[in-house]
Amino acid sequence: MNSLDKANISWDFGTAYEFFISLHVLHEPEYYGIRASWAAGIRSRIPAAERKLLEEIIPFSRWPISWARKLPTPKDAISALWTMRQIPAAERMIKVFELDCAETPAWTHGILDIATRRAWDETDLAFFEKNRKHKGKKDFNLDRFKRYLDWWARPDEFGDGFLAALQAYHTAFFEDEEKRIAPVMKSGLERAQELAKNLSVSDLITELSQGVRLEEDEFNPQEIIIAPSYWPTPLVVLEKLS
Repeated sequence: MNSLDKANISWDFGTAYEFFISLHVLHEPEYYGIRASWAAGIRSRIPAAERKLLEEIIPFSRWPISWARKLPTPKDAISALWTMRQIPAAERMIKVFELDCAETPAWTHGILDIATRRAWDETDLAFFEKNRKHKGKKDFNLDRFKRYLDWWARPDEFGDGFLAALQAYHTAFFEDEEKRIAPVMKSGLERAQELAKNLSVSDLITELSQGVRLEEDEFNPQEIIIAPSYWPTPLVVLEKLS
């Protein structure tokens, strides 16, 4: 018996996940197999200042999946924006990207240190470059990465700017997109729950992901939370919550 089959399955639903995931897809279209010109057209609907901020930070940011999972019902984009608005601006990005966790990886700890000091230097830059190579992460544009660090060195301005950018993106595009994809996602969740009645956990994941098999020695959770996703299809977004 696959040890993965011993895990408990629970279900989640929220278009807030797509709110953040879609931004990553629109800023890295080639990776997700969509036309760059189409993605640029969607981004062009966002006002210039907010668009510039998103273009400077999204390619270097992690998914805020853990934070989105804890949003209040109905866990949609409005829920995300409302919850973010309740967080003081200087703490907003740290909370959303969960940089204040007790056990933060080196990269995340480095970002948190910059936000705390409100400054970065060449030593920080060298650290991120070394860490990137060690983790086998893709190359990045150094000048663009410096602008990303500049934002983290101004946490108050960053918190206000990011919220304004998300609000602008919601108004310009995602408000209507959310209405379009929500029924498709709900249908997908219902189908997954029906499949779960007759499949083992490992077979269910393989079926839903169109072929992905998780290795037991690398992935052996006590609980697996499954939520439908539209924008990264056919890829799978996998986040370890603890």
